[in-house]
Amino acid sequence: MKDPRNQTQFFDGSRIPGPMKCLWMLAGVVDYKLCDRQYECDQCPFDGAIRSGAHSDAGIEQRVPREPQGQINVQGYELTPMLFYHRHHMWARIEEAGSVRIGIDDFGQRLTGRVYAVELPTLGAEVCENSACWRVAHHAGETSIGSPVSGLVLATNSRLSEHPSLINRDPYGEGWAFVVRPAHLERCLSRLYYGEKVSPWYEREIDRLYQAMGDRLASYLPTVGATMQDGGSRIQDFTSLLTADQMRQMIDSFMSAPDSGLSAAAGAATTGSDQGR
Repeated sequence: MKDPRNQTQFFDGSRIPGPMKCLWMLAGVVDYKLCDRQYECDQCPFDGAIRSGAHSDAGIEQRVPREPQGQINVQGYELTPMLFYHRHHMWARIEEAGSVRIGIDDFGQRLTGRVYAVELPTLGAEVCENSACWRVAHHAGETSIGSPVSGLVLATNSRLSEHPSLINRDPYGEGWAFVVRPAHLERCLSRLYYGEKVSPWYEREIDRLYQAMGDRLASYLPTVGATMQDGGSRIQDFTSLLTADQMRQMIDSFMSAPDSGLSAAAGAATTGSDQGR
């Protein structure tokens, strides 16, 4: 008998390895999900979470599914499997009932450095793909951040009010930012990086970062700039070599989104109390 999941899928214009669909996608529980486990459902933590839990929006803030072990290290930056990644360094995780949990990826949190305050979108607000809907405050100033998918905000991470640096300590777990009920999910996901596309993109972003740093440093530290551009020892703590304004511009070039509609979507600023911890 032919497996009902045996249908060809495409992502970002290319064929996805394996022609099958997730059973929970066929059942309508999630709108879109790719699998890196050859559809062995008994080995899938996502399958186990759905079978053992409720699928309503109630209590969604307290449920923070942990991804399977086996994070990928790209030049010191961590990637978590089974996540979608936005070009402005946000991640998106599809959860039960098709909701999407969103946060900042490891590259983004390392670039901003210590997060001192977070301004999240309000519950029930409509967020639009690529438009700014929340902010983070860091040592160089503030950065307005968007959403990788469009939809309505179902939950926000209230813990970030007291502990904004959770974004730094656990970007893919306790440092999540908000959850949305997505609109046009498949269209939004088609513009994100997933699976085999993520590591090469991270490599390019890391190279772009060091190239940009080298260009700025070369103007007043020629030796350091040449070292970075020639592939020599790369400076890990480059933030001390740039002014706050230069660093803010650098962060914005990788992470910021247009400010249109931010005031309507974002709630009151949440000043962190975990400074120095």
